[in-house]
Amino acid sequence: MLFVQQLINGVALGSIYALVALGLSLIWATARLLDFAYGEIFMIAGLVAWTLTVAGGLPIIPSMMIAVLVAAVVGFLVQRGVYMPLANKDHVVVLLATIGMSMVLRDGATKVWGTDTFVFPSPFQGVWVIGDVVIRTHFLFIIGGAAILILVFNFVLKRSRVGLAMRALAENRDVAAMMGVSVLALLAIAFAISYLMGAAAGVLIAPIHYIAATGGTGMMIKGITAAVLGGFGSLTGALLGGLLIGIVEAMSAGFISSTFKDVVVFGIFVAVLYVMPQGLLGKRRQGISEL
Repeated sequence: MLFVQQLINGVALGSIYALVALGLSLIWATARLLDFAYGEIFMIAGLVAWTLTVAGGLPIIPSMMIAVLVAAVVGFLVQRGVYMPLANKDHVVVLLATIGMSMVLRDGATKVWGTDTFVFPSPFQGVWVIGDVVIRTHFLFIIGGAAILILVFNFVLKRSRVGLAMRALAENRDVAAMMGVSVLALLAIAFAISYLMGAAAGVLIAPIHYIAATGGTGMMIKGITAAVLGGFGSLTGALLGGLLIGIVEAMSAGFISSTFKDVVVFGIFVAVLYVMPQGLLGKRRQGISEL
Protein backbone atom coordinates (compact mmCIF):
# COMPACT_ATOMS: atom_id res chain seq x y z
CA MET A 1 0.00 0.00 0.00
CA LEU A 2 2.96 2.28 0.56
CA PHE A 3 3.72 1.95 -3.15
CA VAL A 4 0.25 3.19 -4.14
CA GLN A 5 0.40 6.07 -1.68
CA GLN A 6 3.83 7.18 -2.84
CA LEU A 7 2.74 6.81 -6.46
CA ILE A 8 -0.13 9.25 -5.90
CA ASN A 9 2.21 11.63 -4.06
CA GLY A 10 4.67 11.34 -6.92
CA VAL A 11 2.06 12.07 -9.58
CA ALA A 12 0.97 15.17 -7.63
CA LEU A 13 4.53 16.42 -7.29
CA GLY A 14 5.33 15.44 -10.86
CA SER A 15 2.34 17.45 -12.07
CA ILE A 16 3.93 20.56 -10.55
CA TYR A 17 7.28 19.81 -12.19
CA ALA A 18 5.48 19.16 -15.47
CA LEU A 19 3.76 22.57 -15.42
CA VAL A 20 7.10 24.30 -14.82
CA ALA A 21 8.83 22.23 -17.50
CA LEU A 22 6.02 22.94 -19.99
CA GLY A 23 6.37 26.66 -19.43
CA LEU A 24 10.13 26.55 -19.90
CA SER A 25 9.78 24.39 -23.01
CA LEU A 26 7.23 26.75 -24.54
CA ILE A 27 9.63 29.68 -24.17
CA TRP A 28 12.44 27.61 -25.63
CA ALA A 29 10.34 26.34 -28.55
CA THR A 30 9.12 29.79 -29.55
CA ALA A 31 11.92 32.15 -28.47
CA ARG A 32 14.90 29.75 -28.26
CA LEU A 33 15.62 31.22 -24.83
CA LEU A 34 16.27 29.70 -21.42
CA ASP A 35 14.58 32.16 -19.08
CA PHE A 36 16.38 32.14 -15.72
CA ALA A 37 13.75 34.47 -14.27
CA TYR A 38 11.12 31.76 -14.56
CA GLY A 39 11.66 30.36 -11.06
CA GLU A 40 10.95 33.76 -9.53
CA ILE A 41 7.49 33.80 -11.16
CA PHE A 42 6.74 30.51 -9.43
CA MET A 43 7.76 32.11 -6.15
CA ILE A 44 6.02 35.46 -6.63
CA ALA A 45 2.71 33.81 -7.54
CA GLY A 46 2.70 32.01 -4.19
CA LEU A 47 3.51 35.21 -2.33
CA VAL A 48 0.80 37.18 -4.13
CA ALA A 49 -1.78 34.47 -3.41
CA TRP A 50 -0.70 34.39 0.26
CA THR A 51 -1.00 38.19 0.52
CA LEU A 52 -4.47 38.25 -1.02
CA THR A 53 -5.71 35.42 1.19
CA VAL A 54 -4.03 36.01 4.55
CA ALA A 55 -3.54 39.78 4.49
CA GLY A 56 -6.38 40.73 2.13
CA GLY A 57 -9.02 38.30 3.36
CA LEU A 58 -10.01 37.00 -0.08
CA PRO A 59 -11.11 33.37 -0.49
CA ILE A 60 -8.30 30.98 -1.37
CA ILE A 61 -9.36 29.94 -4.89
CA PRO A 62 -9.95 33.52 -6.16
CA SER A 63 -6.60 34.54 -4.67
CA MET A 64 -4.90 31.73 -6.59
CA MET A 65 -6.60 32.76 -9.83
CA ILE A 66 -5.67 36.42 -9.42
CA ALA A 67 -2.05 35.51 -8.68
CA VAL A 68 -1.89 33.40 -11.85
CA LEU A 69 -3.35 36.21 -13.97
CA VAL A 70 -0.89 38.70 -12.46
CA ALA A 71 1.97 36.39 -13.45
CA ALA A 72 0.64 36.18 -17.03
CA VAL A 73 0.62 39.98 -17.25
CA VAL A 74 4.17 40.09 -15.84
CA GLY A 75 5.28 37.59 -18.49
CA PHE A 76 3.79 39.71 -21.26
CA LEU A 77 5.40 42.90 -19.93
CA VAL A 78 8.80 41.29 -19.33
CA GLN A 79 8.95 40.00 -22.88
CA ARG A 80 7.82 43.29 -24.43
CA GLY A 81 9.73 45.61 -22.13
CA VAL A 82 12.97 43.71 -21.46
CA TYR A 83 13.59 40.85 -23.86
CA MET A 84 12.06 42.27 -27.06
CA PRO A 85 14.44 45.30 -27.24
CA LEU A 86 17.30 42.79 -27.07
CA ALA A 87 15.93 40.60 -29.86
CA ASN A 88 18.74 41.47 -32.27
CA LYS A 89 21.50 41.24 -29.69
CA ASP A 90 23.83 38.32 -29.14
CA HIS A 91 22.16 35.35 -27.45
CA VAL A 92 24.52 35.64 -24.49
CA VAL A 93 23.31 39.20 -23.89
CA VAL A 94 19.69 38.05 -23.74
CA LEU A 95 20.64 35.16 -21.45
CA LEU A 96 22.37 37.59 -19.09
CA ALA A 97 19.25 39.76 -19.21
CA THR A 98 17.16 36.83 -17.93
CA ILE A 99 19.63 36.36 -15.07
CA GLY A 100 19.41 40.07 -14.30
CA MET A 101 15.60 39.91 -14.37
CA SER A 102 15.75 36.98 -11.97
CA MET A 103 17.80 39.04 -9.54
CA VAL A 104 15.47 42.03 -9.89
CA LEU A 105 12.38 39.93 -9.16
CA ARG A 106 13.98 38.06 -6.26
CA ASP A 107 15.42 41.18 -4.63
CA GLY A 108 12.19 43.07 -5.22
CA ALA A 109 10.22 40.27 -3.56
CA THR A 110 12.65 40.30 -0.65
CA LYS A 111 12.10 44.04 -0.19
CA VAL A 112 8.31 43.58 -0.17
CA TRP A 113 7.89 40.32 1.75
CA GLY A 114 11.24 39.97 3.50
CA THR A 115 13.04 36.67 3.94
CA ASP A 116 10.44 35.00 6.17
CA THR A 117 8.76 31.72 5.26
CA PHE A 118 4.98 31.85 4.98
CA VAL A 119 2.33 29.16 5.34
CA PHE A 120 -0.44 29.20 2.76
CA PRO A 121 -3.79 27.60 3.71
CA SER A 122 -5.16 24.79 1.59
CA PRO A 123 -8.61 25.11 0.01
CA PHE A 124 -9.13 21.40 0.68
CA GLN A 125 -8.31 20.03 4.11
CA GLY A 126 -8.43 16.45 5.32
CA VAL A 127 -7.47 13.10 3.86
CA TRP A 128 -9.04 10.20 2.03
CA VAL A 129 -8.47 6.79 3.58
CA ILE A 130 -8.85 3.82 1.23
CA GLY A 131 -7.76 0.68 3.02
CA ASP A 132 -4.20 1.30 4.14
CA VAL A 133 -3.73 4.17 1.67
CA VAL A 134 -3.95 7.70 3.06
CA ILE A 135 -4.29 10.43 0.43
CA ARG A 136 -4.23 14.13 1.20
CA THR A 137 -7.18 15.83 -0.46
CA HIS A 138 -4.97 18.68 -1.62
CA PHE A 139 -2.83 16.22 -3.60
CA LEU A 140 -5.94 15.28 -5.59
CA PHE A 141 -6.61 19.00 -6.09
CA ILE A 142 -3.08 19.42 -7.47
CA ILE A 143 -3.48 16.51 -9.88
CA GLY A 144 -6.91 17.68 -11.04
CA GLY A 145 -5.88 21.33 -11.38
CA ALA A 146 -2.71 20.48 -13.29
CA ALA A 147 -4.58 18.06 -15.57
CA ILE A 148 -7.14 20.74 -16.47
CA LEU A 149 -4.41 23.28 -17.20
CA ILE A 150 -2.49 20.84 -19.36
CA LEU A 151 -5.62 19.88 -21.31
CA VAL A 152 -6.51 23.54 -21.91
CA PHE A 153 -2.89 24.24 -22.86
CA ASN A 154 -2.95 21.38 -25.36
CA PHE A 155 -6.29 22.55 -26.78
CA VAL A 156 -4.97 26.08 -27.28
CA LEU A 157 -1.88 24.81 -29.08
CA LYS A 158 -3.65 22.27 -31.27
CA ARG A 159 -7.04 23.88 -31.96
CA SER A 160 -6.74 27.67 -31.77
CA ARG A 161 -5.36 30.17 -34.28
CA VAL A 162 -2.87 31.41 -31.68
CA GLY A 163 -1.68 27.85 -31.10
CA LEU A 164 -1.31 27.25 -34.83
CA ALA A 165 0.76 30.43 -35.10
CA MET A 166 2.94 29.35 -32.19
CA ARG A 167 3.55 25.98 -33.79
CA ALA A 168 4.53 27.73 -37.02
CA LEU A 169 6.82 30.05 -35.07
CA ALA A 170 8.47 27.09 -33.35
CA GLU A 171 8.96 25.36 -36.69
CA ASN A 172 10.51 28.28 -38.58
CA ARG A 173 10.35 31.89 -37.43
CA ASP A 174 11.24 33.42 -40.81
CA VAL A 175 8.64 31.41 -42.72
CA ALA A 176 6.03 32.19 -40.06
CA ALA A 177 6.74 35.91 -40.44
CA MET A 178 6.45 35.63 -44.23
CA MET A 179 3.03 34.00 -43.77
CA GLY A 180 1.80 37.01 -41.80
CA VAL A 181 2.46 35.87 -38.24
CA SER A 182 3.23 38.79 -35.92
CA VAL A 183 6.33 37.29 -34.32
CA LEU A 184 6.88 39.89 -31.59
CA ALA A 185 3.26 39.89 -30.46
CA LEU A 186 3.16 36.11 -30.50
CA LEU A 187 6.32 35.84 -28.42
CA ALA A 188 4.75 38.09 -25.79
CA ILE A 189 1.66 35.87 -25.72
CA ALA A 190 3.86 32.77 -25.43
CA PHE A 191 5.65 34.31 -22.44
CA ALA A 192 2.30 35.18 -20.85
CA ILE A 193 1.06 31.60 -21.23
CA SER A 194 4.37 30.23 -20.00
CA TYR A 195 4.40 32.44 -16.91
CA LEU A 196 0.79 31.50 -16.24
CA MET A 197 1.80 27.82 -16.15
CA GLY A 198 4.68 28.50 -13.77
CA ALA A 199 2.47 30.62 -11.52
CA ALA A 200 -0.19 27.91 -11.48
CA ALA A 201 2.44 25.46 -10.29
CA GLY A 202 3.43 27.93 -7.57
CA VAL A 203 -0.08 28.40 -6.16
CA LEU A 204 -1.01 24.71 -6.44
CA ILE A 205 1.96 23.53 -4.41
CA ALA A 206 1.98 26.45 -1.96
CA PRO A 207 -0.26 24.79 0.67
CA ILE A 208 2.09 21.78 0.97
CA HIS A 209 5.32 23.71 0.46
CA TYR A 210 6.88 26.76 2.02
CA ILE A 211 6.48 30.20 0.47
CA ALA A 212 9.50 32.50 0.55
CA ALA A 213 11.09 35.18 -1.60
CA THR A 214 14.08 32.90 -2.13
CA GLY A 215 12.06 29.81 -2.99
CA GLY A 216 12.14 29.89 -6.78
CA THR A 217 15.62 28.53 -7.50
CA GLY A 218 14.96 24.94 -6.45
CA MET A 219 11.85 24.66 -8.58
CA MET A 220 13.66 26.22 -11.54
CA ILE A 221 16.30 23.49 -11.29
CA LYS A 222 13.67 20.73 -11.15
CA GLY A 223 11.79 22.28 -14.07
CA ILE A 224 14.90 22.46 -16.25
CA THR A 225 15.78 18.89 -15.27
CA ALA A 226 12.31 17.67 -16.27
CA ALA A 227 12.42 19.57 -19.56
CA VAL A 228 15.89 18.26 -20.47
CA LEU A 229 15.02 14.72 -19.40
CA GLY A 230 11.99 14.71 -21.68
CA GLY A 231 13.83 16.45 -24.52
CA PHE A 232 14.19 20.20 -24.30
CA GLY A 233 11.68 21.88 -26.60
CA SER A 234 9.34 18.88 -26.61
CA LEU A 235 6.16 19.67 -24.69
CA THR A 236 5.14 16.01 -24.46
CA GLY A 237 8.64 15.29 -23.20
CA ALA A 238 8.33 18.03 -20.57
CA LEU A 239 5.13 16.44 -19.28
CA LEU A 240 6.71 13.00 -19.20
CA GLY A 241 9.92 14.26 -17.60
CA GLY A 242 8.04 16.12 -14.87
CA LEU A 243 5.91 13.11 -13.96
CA LEU A 244 8.91 10.77 -13.94
CA ILE A 245 10.94 13.03 -11.67
CA GLY A 246 8.03 13.44 -9.27
CA ILE A 247 7.37 9.70 -9.07
CA VAL A 248 11.05 8.80 -8.65
CA GLU A 249 11.42 11.46 -5.95
CA ALA A 250 8.39 10.20 -4.04
CA MET A 251 9.44 6.55 -4.32
CA SER A 252 12.96 7.39 -3.19
CA ALA A 253 11.64 9.27 -0.16
CA GLY A 254 9.25 6.44 0.72
CA PHE A 255 11.48 3.42 0.19
CA ILE A 256 15.00 4.77 0.70
CA SER A 257 15.24 8.11 2.50
CA SER A 258 14.07 11.65 1.90
CA THR A 259 17.69 12.69 2.44
CA PHE A 260 18.78 10.87 -0.72
CA LYS A 261 15.80 11.60 -2.97
CA ASP A 262 17.64 14.27 -4.97
CA VAL A 263 20.68 12.01 -5.28
CA VAL A 264 18.52 9.29 -6.81
CA VAL A 265 16.65 11.70 -9.10
CA PHE A 266 19.74 13.37 -10.51
CA GLY A 267 21.61 10.06 -10.67
CA ILE A 268 18.90 8.62 -12.92
CA PHE A 269 18.82 11.89 -14.86
CA VAL A 270 22.54 11.67 -15.66
CA ALA A 271 22.27 7.97 -16.52
CA VAL A 272 19.41 8.58 -18.97
CA LEU A 273 21.22 11.46 -20.68
CA TYR A 274 24.35 9.34 -20.93
CA VAL A 275 22.39 6.83 -23.02
CA MET A 276 20.02 9.34 -24.68
CA PRO A 277 21.69 12.78 -24.79
CA GLN A 278 18.69 14.26 -26.60
CA GLY A 279 16.33 13.24 -23.79
CA LEU A 280 13.54 10.68 -23.81
CA LEU A 281 11.50 12.29 -26.61
CA GLY A 282 14.08 14.66 -28.03
CA LYS A 283 14.58 14.89 -31.78
CA ARG A 284 16.98 16.67 -34.06
CA ARG A 285 14.24 19.15 -34.91
CA GLN A 286 12.30 20.08 -31.80
CA GLY A 287 9.23 22.27 -31.70
CA ILE A 288 5.61 22.41 -30.74
CA SER A 289 4.49 21.39 -34.21
CA GLU A 290 6.09 17.95 -33.80
CA LEU A 291 4.07 16.99 -30.72
